[in-house]
Amino acid sequence: MLTRLRDRLADLLERPIVGRVLRLLGVAVVTAGVSGLGVYGVCNYHRFARVATVEVVGNHHASVVALRHLADVHEGDALLLIDLNTVIRQVMRHPWVAEVEVERVYPGGLRVHVQEHEDVLLLSHAGHLYRVNPSGEVFLRARGDGLDRPVLTGLDDRLVEQYGPVARRIVLDALHILDLVGESGVIQPEDLSELHFDEALGFTLLLRNGGLLRFGFRDPAQQLLRLGVMARNGLDLSVPHHIDLDLDGLAVATPLSS
Repeated sequence: MLTRLRDRLADLLERPIVGRVLRLLGVAVVTAGVSGLGVYGVCNYHRFARVATVEVVGNHHASVVALRHLADVHEGDALLLIDLNTVIRQVMRHPWVAEVEVERVYPGGLRVHVQEHEDVLLLSHAGHLYRVNPSGEVFLRARGDGLDRPVLTGLDDRLVEQYGPVARRIVLDALHILDLVGESGVIQPEDLSELHFDEALGFTLLLRNGGLLRFGFRDPAQQLLRLGVMARNGLDLSVPHHIDLDLDGLAVATPLSS
């Protein structure tokens, strides 16, 4: 009986009208599938291919509003057509921004990763204060808050404008002194109020308690070692002193109250 049913089915499939119907049904199924995909694609096109959100992360000083303005990417823009390198260049124009990465986040998102400069020193020049990062780059005029950094003074207009490389070397030397102060444990960077440079006398450090440390042009690491020896031998650095370390084989500490 099964053999007869199989033979009848084969006979039906061989008939032209049945073959045409089945072929039409197959085309209809494929067409319906493609149409369904097309409808899905149209319905979800805007969700995937258009910008819905612009996220900014990593910023502390630069405002989200300012960074989005520089990015110049707007809701509804074609996500795949955005030139990420152009966005990076534009966001880098913000003075606080040191590095930028941009990525597409599907569906419909653009994420801007920002790394800001770290200001570790203020440079006093021409009546203004400027922020300096650990690499010695002067990146922004200082305004408002965040002015509790040590200030480098003594770089006059002539030195900066006519001898730029020399001025940069002085800035880097000041940063080196700050690093050594932090490593020494004798005094702390937050104890420093000012690093003054004199073309004839070298560096002098002014402490927030009114004390003064004259380093001169000598190796600051050795000067701090000598200061540490003095502290271990009873010198109270919490009391303001004028300490001259720029002497051959000597260091003189004079209390400023006397």
